[in-house]
Amino acid sequence: MRIDSRRAQKLAELQMEFVAGASHELIQPPGGQSLTTQMYVDGAPGNASDAVLNGIRDEAARASVIVAFTPMNDSRIGELAGRFDILLGFTPAS
Repeated sequence: MRIDSRRAQKLAELQMEFVAGASHELIQPPGGQSLTTQMYVDGAPGNASDAVLNGIRDEAARASVIVAFTPMNDSRIGELAGRFDILLGFTPAS
């Protein structure tokens, strides 16, 4: 079932409100140190004033923590999906 663009937009708005524009992730490999990272929802209104996000001066590094959510193709209820890869030791190209 395909959803119309107006419904997709509404779902995207609800998704942004639900996660308040950011999500914190805690990862700890067995026996390793814990790592906390944060991802931001692309287009969330709070991104423009978020001190942590705007403190990331390198464009590639900033882009790596911003995730676009899109409607899932085969969704019956209009779920949204986004991908956030966590890369240890990521260094953006200069």
